Order: sequence, then C-alpha cells, then structure tokens
Amino acid sequence: VVLVLPGEQAAPTDSESVSAEVPASKESPPLNPVPAENPARTLIPAQASVLSIPSVTPVPALAAPISTTTAQTSPPTPEQTLPWTQTPTPEQTIPSTSTPAPEQTLPSPPTQKLKPKQIPAPLPVSRQVPGSTSASASKAEVIYSFKTETPVICLTLDDGGDKKSVERALKILKQNNVKCIFFVIGKYLKLYPDLWRSAFEDGHQICNHTQNHKWLSELNNDEIRKEISQWEDSAKAVLGEKYVKKMKREFPYLRLPGSAGSKSKRVLGVVQEMGYTVIGWDVETYYAILRHYNLQTEPSEPIAQKVSEHVIKRAKSGSIILLHFNPYDTLKLEDTINGFFKKGLEIRLLSDINYQDTYDKGTSSNIPFYHELF
Repeated sequence: VVLVLPGEQAAPTDSESVSAEVPASKESPPLNPVPAENPARTLIPAQASVLSIPSVTPVPALAAPISTTTAQTSPPTPEQTLPWTQTPTPEQTIPSTSTPAPEQTLPSPPTQKLKPKQIPAPLPVSRQVPGSTSASASKAEVIYSFKTETPVICLTLDDGGDKKSVERALKILKQNNVKCIFFVIGKYLKLYPDLWRSAFEDGHQICNHTQNHKWLSELNNDEIRKEISQWEDSAKAVLGEKYVKKMKREFPYLRLPGSAGSKSKRVLGVVQEMGYTVIGWDVETYYAILRHYNLQTEPSEPIAQKVSEHVIKRAKSGSIILLHFNPYDTLKLEDTINGFFKKGLEIRLLSDINYQDTYDKGTSSNIPFYHELF
C-alpha cells in the first residue's frame, strides 16, 4: 500500500492490486464500512505487501489519528445522533423544548392554602313592616311587640280548624267592632271557605300560617317555600288573587307554626326572601294556662275563665296577643275584649298602627312551641 502524504508525490509501486489514498479533502468518497461480523478486521488484505515509506522531510504529527471510517458523512445511528439534532425520545428529552414525559414530573408550584369555603348568608331582605315609620323596623327579624305613643294592642287568632270556635269568634268580634289578624292554616281555608270570606268582609286580615302547620325548622329550604306558596294558592282559591296581592303588599304577615324557626337565620331568611314579616307575640294562653289542665276531661268554662283573666292581666300597650280558635280562648272572648277596654287599651290592626317594633330576646326565648290544638 502506498501512502501519499500531503505535499508529496510517491512513485507508483510494483503492486497495484491494492492501493489507498489519504483523502485530501472531505469530498473524497468514503471507505467501505467494516463488516459487522468482525469489527476488528482491517481494510488491508493479508496478502498485500506493505512498502516502506521513503525518507522525507518530517512533517508535524497529525492532531488526531486518521480514522478509516467517515462518521461525519455516513447516516447517523441512534448511538451517533448529535444531541442538538436528534428527535427527542421518551427516555432522552431536551429539557428546553421537550414536553414532560410521565416519568419526568416537573416540580409543582407552591400550593396556595385556601380558606374554608364560606356559606353565603341569605340575601338581605327589607323587613320594613307596613304601618311602621321607624328605621328600627327594618332590623327586626320577628316582631313580638311594639312601642307606640297611644295605648294600643293587636289581637291575633290562629289555626281555624274548629268551626264552632271560628263562628263564635266572628260573631263576638263583629258585635264589638274589633278587627283582628287571623293566621289561618291553608288546609282550613279550603275547608270553610264561606267563614273566611265573611271574616274578610268584616275587615279582618287573613294571613299566612303555612299550608299544613309543619314546623319549618325541620324542613329544608325548598319545603319551606312549598308550605308558604301552597298557602298562597289556597288563599287565592278562597279569597281571590287580588286579595293575596293586597295582603303581600300591605300586610305581608306570617306566623311560624309552633314558633319553630324563630331563632333560625336560615328559616327567617327564606321567609323574608318570600316577602313576609314574621309576627310573634308577647302574651299567650297555652303555655301560661292550658298546659296545666287535662283538656280532654276537664270542663271548658272554668278553663276559659282562667284564660280570659290571664290575658287581661298581662296585656299592655304594644302587646301582640296570641289566641287560638278553640273553646278555651273563645268562650270568654267578649269578657276579654271588655277587659281590654276597661284598661284603656284599644284593639287595632298592626298595619294601622304607627309604631316601632321591639323584640326582647330574654322574653322571646321563653316563647313556647305550639302543637295544633284545634
């Protein structure tokens, strides 16, 4: 084999069967690759004679040994692929441009500690009660009594399931020219429609006491709305749609069955959301008198007398009196009314009174829960 060094020419040899030239430039054709089965095999056949190099002027040693392969021009293999030109594989990714693989989890940003989710409070609802001119009325959630410059009380009667008691009360009230608020259960409105139409014609106000007298504190919000709206449907069927619209505009009163929910912001929020003002009381008869008697066996007259005496004694200016359509609260109703008059107390509708509402938490916390008696 004759090796031709750069800058010199060598005479041809006697043997021309095998020759090799060191490429003068990168554009010389590449050598054949070494067969894969014997990587250590050289390109010089064993029978070729090796000629000695004539003595020449020494040249500087090459910076790197001359390789018999041309990796820079041959197609790159996976092992020879340059890192800045290769296509990223799942195992070998370029950090600056690659998409994180499942095995490469990028550090997550600092977790922000979230505050506990706050349950929004009910939307603010105006609690201004018709007839009241004071700003304090808008703060009241339940009206138990009121302040006024004149000696006035408000008389209310609840439920309406006992027809005889309703008829008796209507007769006595008409004879004494007294107007009251009737918190009638919706199912009883439809049971005695003629009685309630007569009450309306006599000037009484018939207001919401729910459809079935269920304790609202034991119902969810949708069930509360249903109890209230079904009462409105019953009132429309008996008294007309115009009456219900007038009621909700001029005297939108509702009494909680059994007073259940009077301390619940949730219940009060739903009731007020539907446009009602909750009316409580500061004088009542069941907890003070009736619960001490066996109402199934004892005669009604003596009990009714006790009820009348108690109510007259407890009533004062600004009181809201709670009675029920039952024999014990109605048998002596005329005596009770006369007792109010003797004390100089006038009986008027709440919507006709120019008042400031008050609610003593100490008193209201002692207000009992009522089951429907009649």
